[in-house]
Amino acid sequence: MQPDSEQQQHFVAPRWLNDSFLQQIIRAARNDPSVTLCHSCKFHPGSKPGRNYASVLYRTTVHFRSGRSHHQVEQAINLMLKTEKHSVVLRDRSLFETEIRMYREVLPAMEQLLGSIGASLDTPRFFYSSDHPHGLIVLQDLFPSGWIEKEQIHQLEDAHPIIQSIAKFHAASWVLNDSVKSLQLANISNAIMEKNIAGLGELFGTLFSMFIESVSSWDEYRSLRPKLRTLNEQFEHRMKQIYSANVATHGSAGYNVLNHGDLHARNLLHKLETLEDGSDRITRTALIDFQHCHWGSPAIDLLYLLDLIIDRELKYTRRDRIIREYYDNFVLHLKRLGHRGWVPSLQDLLAELDRHSFLELVHDAIFEQIKHVDLSRGSWEDFLAGRLPGAGFNNSRYRALVRKDLSDFLRRGVLE
Repeated sequence: MQPDSEQQQHFVAPRWLNDSFLQQIIRAARNDPSVTLCHSCKFHPGSKPGRNYASVLYRTTVHFRSGRSHHQVEQAINLMLKTEKHSVVLRDRSLFETEIRMYREVLPAMEQLLGSIGASLDTPRFFYSSDHPHGLIVLQDLFPSGWIEKEQIHQLEDAHPIIQSIAKFHAASWVLNDSVKSLQLANISNAIMEKNIAGLGELFGTLFSMFIESVSSWDEYRSLRPKLRTLNEQFEHRMKQIYSANVATHGSAGYNVLNHGDLHARNLLHKLETLEDGSDRITRTALIDFQHCHWGSPAIDLLYLLDLIIDRELKYTRRDRIIREYYDNFVLHLKRLGHRGWVPSLQDLLAELDRHSFLELVHDAIFEQIKHVDLSRGSWEDFLAGRLPGAGFNNSRYRALVRKDLSDFLRRGVLE
């Protein structure tokens, strides 16, 4: 997403993001000390205000020449620079530490493993990272090469690349955890998940409480008020259950994978092709933003896919097919990668989705609201703190969605 002109007008990059620093990064990335910049670099904001909770993004294009090239041809690299947001650093640095480890160790190992069977995982190319004195990750900026965001996926055909990407990511993590013990994928988590589950209460508890109080006031749900308020009181406990890894069963480490952990539309980028009828079709999907990766049930990523990426009508009509496609791709890649141990059944996956169904209510209460909130009236922090009046409840479409889902939740026992 490109920033608007008004945002650019008031934009000032940190002093330490300068030409000398970028030249060092390109020299290190290319292992070429003869690289020199052709001219000074211009920095731009990497996203609109309020879009990123834990990071600040900057974009630039580096034009350079190599002394090793006889003709001194000018080359260019589009970069995305991701730095820690000061307010988040003061509370906890594990988000950034998790993402640095993902880019330095885990994603390269996944790429090598998948490459051995002729497969790949689309992610931004990694150039550089540091955690002192500034938390920084430097990546390829995919936008200039034609990758785009899509807020919602309305066609099943467009969902195929996303489903396959998630299944490959999960399968590769399963095999790596079994075969490369030095990676210790089962220990990857962060403060918002397992290491400090109380943070979930601080981060989302206010919004969840607002949701419960609002729904409890609707005439048709007054009889559910005690049950809903009990769920509110159990919020932290239920979230801890969801994000705790499964215990060892079936002679294995349990039905766990490395979850992306934050699979919403803005953490996916897509490549499109134009069909003969003039419509566009997604052909590739790249995963970005690996700050929330953690070891646990695959139901977490799969429920994010169903609730936050797939259009609701597509979810309602094709849910079973999407789950089956994910499962078939996951098992296929396990086998292709040489896994010989226990393989979970489709029934095992369905049981995981059922056991984690409270997360669906949380998605409705918090993340679905985000789609119906005007952040021009305040910041992301204002929204999380419940300081935006009415949040998403003033939107009739959001209220209709909640009513439809609550009926389904009642039928399935999610509110028990």
